Amino acid sequence: MPVVEKSGGVTIKARQRHCMDISRRKSERPYTSLPKFKKSPILTLGQWIKLYREGITSPGLHNMHHYCKSWSKLLGQKILNGVTGA
Repeated sequence: MPVVEKSGGVTIKARQRHCMDISRRKSERPYTSLPKFKKSPILTLGQWIKLYREGITSPGLHNMHHYCKSWSKLLGQKILNGVTGA
């Protein structure tokens, strides 16, 4: 009978047996698929600005609405993902 080394109070054979049990249990699990996520809708810049305006609570509310309107007129039809920085 071979000599069994001890590592941290657990025999190496016991650790190997434990690892084999874990891998066997994993292989017996039924296949589960990942959850299905909804694709985000394609937003235009104007739609995004409208959503932003509804949530503004800053003290300069009138000015923010003014700037939102002007940016919506300029870039409102562009798709949000297509807008890049200069």
